[in-house]
Amino acid sequence: MNELPDDVWFQIFSLCDFPTLVRLRQVNRRFYDITNYLLYFKRKLVIDYSGEINRKTEKIRVNDADILLQFLSKFTNNLTEITIGMIPIRITMASLIQLASAHPKLETLKFEQVKELPIIEKDSLYALPYFKKLKHLKLKGWHTVDPKVRRVLGCAHRTDMLPFRGLIPLQTLIIECQKDTVANVLQEMRRNLVFLSNLKHIELLTHLSHVDLPGLLAWFLQSHCMLEKIYISGFLFASEAQVQRLYRSILSLPQLQVVYLNNCKAIAALDKSIGYQYLSEAFKLRIGAEGTVTSLRFVPEESP
Repeated sequence: MNELPDDVWFQIFSLCDFPTLVRLRQVNRRFYDITNYLLYFKRKLVIDYSGEINRKTEKIRVNDADILLQFLSKFTNNLTEITIGMIPIRITMASLIQLASAHPKLETLKFEQVKELPIIEKDSLYALPYFKKLKHLKLKGWHTVDPKVRRVLGCAHRTDMLPFRGLIPLQTLIIECQKDTVANVLQEMRRNLVFLSNLKHIELLTHLSHVDLPGLLAWFLQSHCMLEKIYISGFLFASEAQVQRLYRSILSLPQLQVVYLNNCKAIAALDKSIGYQYLSEAFKLRIGAEGTVTSLRFVPEESP
């Protein structure tokens, strides 16, 4: 193995994930130089230690992100995409500002929380505007508190909400959560009349649908006419009128190319012709439509 040329080692190490590369740096001087070279010229980096954390290490110590950020600032200066997955660190506003200053070319930032790791402080996302070239943002597992419920904690108090005014350049926004985060985000946007004029790709995934979510979704779609790709999952509609409004909002988008409706349900009984008509109109408009809203009620087919 030691007789293999460096080109072969480069090809092998280029397939390794971030934790493996960090460990290989400690083997010998040759591996140290190769891994440093790969880390320095990396453009996409996935930081995920879910494979390292097993049942024996579930109760682990959560550290600050300073050590990780110092490491990234030294070796990965050409990053354009960072995915922060399951890793026992605490992300604060100061750490994100430090990350933004160390990587001014960053265009894609993804947070994928698993079992509440990493811990994202409630005011840390206010540092997102410091990423001057940020175009794609993904938040998985992140949750907010209802904007209507605000504690009086002084003028310096900040809530766990996105800084919409500083995210106007966003082209992709992905929010996947299990609580009322999607409803809270859309509600805050409508209350402050926020329009992401450059947004082209939106993905909203929820596992607990809010009562106001259908109306907020229709408002969001009607307010962002530049959308090209839509992915909606886990939404619950109360009436047939809400479903028809959703279909009209989707079909009214002039630049829409693809739309996915996954696991979207309605409490009321739905006429099947509504879904057929929606798919037919989408086909005429050359929109790749997949999935429709289905009713939770069992409607037996009429006998001939």
